[in-house]
Amino acid sequence: LAKAKAPQDVATAHAKQIRSQITVCQAQLDSSGMTMTQTEIDAVLNAPVVPQSVTRRQAKTLMELTPHPTAGNLWQAALAAAEAIQDAPTRIVTVNYLMESLHFEYPQVLTMAQSLLGMTAAQVDQMFIAASKL
Repeated sequence: LAKAKAPQDVATAHAKQIRSQITVCQAQLDSSGMTMTQTEIDAVLNAPVVPQSVTRRQAKTLMELTPHPTAGNLWQAALAAAEAIQDAPTRIVTVNYLMESLHFEYPQVLTMAQSLLGMTAAQVDQMFIAASKL
């Protein structure tokens, strides 16, 4: 359970750091005569934080609920794309990651989603945010 909360703790610390940086930037903008509106400040402060890790259950559930135009759902598309990798060692590592990882880490998933499924970073961000809520 402690490990499951660790990514959220990292995200919270990251959000705190971002808020601190915003305060510094706002002070610099204010001193230069440029200011952000309260609406702009609120939008930055309330922007969703992309988790750096989600459980396999969260990721798989979301992917199974996400339709894919050619493979039924995103989970089936990911498995099919992984199985189609020509290089055997790469295929084995990718399939094993999908089937056996207890946590899906953002950097690895981003790379796979972009190369195997043609997803954008913004799409992966939204997937991790949504999966973290399951």
